[in-house]
Amino acid sequence: MEITLGRRAVLASSTSAPSASTPSLQAALRAGGVTLYLRHPATDRGGVDDAHSPREQQRLLSPEGEQQARDLGGAFERLGATPGRVLTSPSWRCRDAATLAFGRGEVDWGLQALLQDTDTRPERERYGAAMVATVVPDGQVTVLIGHSSNIVAATGVSLPEGGGVLVRGDGERAQVLGALTPTDWAVWASEG
Repeated sequence: MEITLGRRAVLASSTSAPSASTPSLQAALRAGGVTLYLRHPATDRGGVDDAHSPREQQRLLSPEGEQQARDLGGAFERLGATPGRVLTSPSWRCRDAATLAFGRGEVDWGLQALLQDTDTRPERERYGAAMVATVVPDGQVTVLIGHSSNIVAATGVSLPEGGGVLVRGDGERAQVLGALTPTDWAVWASEG
């Protein structure tokens, strides 16, 4: 299926994506040249969904979400995958996930949830499509940590909290390679 957003077209798949257990997704992460667009891990469901609010008032990661973020980092380490740029939504649940998984993350307001600040939604939709279409150098994985609405708009893939979609961009389009779940990160982190 092809989704057109502005002038960019994004190849997307919802049911035809390869199974996360296939070695091809692990190989793609190891080889790099891909973008992982991750929905923030599990949250406590309390607080507000406003990135401008103080941290203590926002919806934050639950203990389960904190573990999912650590599993993500562990999966990258076990697989020998190299995170290149790690960009996060300004929401603290995304920033905390980046820190727990990779020890770093750069706030990118273009990844702010589409349901916030509706005046700039079209620009952020185009931005998300451009980000997943970006060519990533071999040997590196660009990691974007954001929100469900943004991921669906950019890739057509709906994810659970802590899930991710792996894409390969060619500068104009992004090919969806497959979707990953928090269980995949946990299993891959513990494989030895």
